[in-house]
Amino acid sequence: MTRKLDAFSLLYIIPKDFTEEEFAAACKNLEADSSDFELRAKVMGYFYYVAQNDEWQSHYVWLVENAPLDPFVGEVSANLILDALHEDFYKNVCKLWMEQVEKHSANPQVYLNAAAAVLISDCAESRRLFECAKRLEPKKPELLRFEKQLLHLERCERIWSNSEAGNSEDADSTS
Repeated sequence: MTRKLDAFSLLYIIPKDFTEEEFAAACKNLEADSSDFELRAKVMGYFYYVAQNDEWQSHYVWLVENAPLDPFVGEVSANLILDALHEDFYKNVCKLWMEQVEKHSANPQVYLNAAAAVLISDCAESRRLFECAKRLEPKKPELLRFEKQLLHLERCERIWSNSEAGNSEDADSTS
């Protein structure tokens, strides 16, 4: 399915301009067509960024359970910060993703989507999932883009670790 807008726009840009009437209509339309991912992302974005409540979580779980192979779900995962702020939810989502990986173990996209979900909170696990996707389909176009993100975060993680240990990055990179 071709998407009109990217996940970032659907989660951040559009929901902030929802009127109460537009939001109510979006919720009603989603009840009529639960498989409308773009509409689900808008509603999820509204709950996450505008209303700032946890109602977005059920929409994200729906995507993981019902569309784990869709690249859009990976985009959504990469744009949400699934971390210690929502620790119980994060643990449940990780469990759901691991179930999906097991269920669809021959599909590289499910590995990439799961890797995106844990990218911010667990670079090592994200790297492991990414490598599984890469083994399954080394020429998959999305791999290069994702690997760039992953390498950047791994570098940031090393810099952070070195600064906490009192080392400079330069000293670490010359060894």
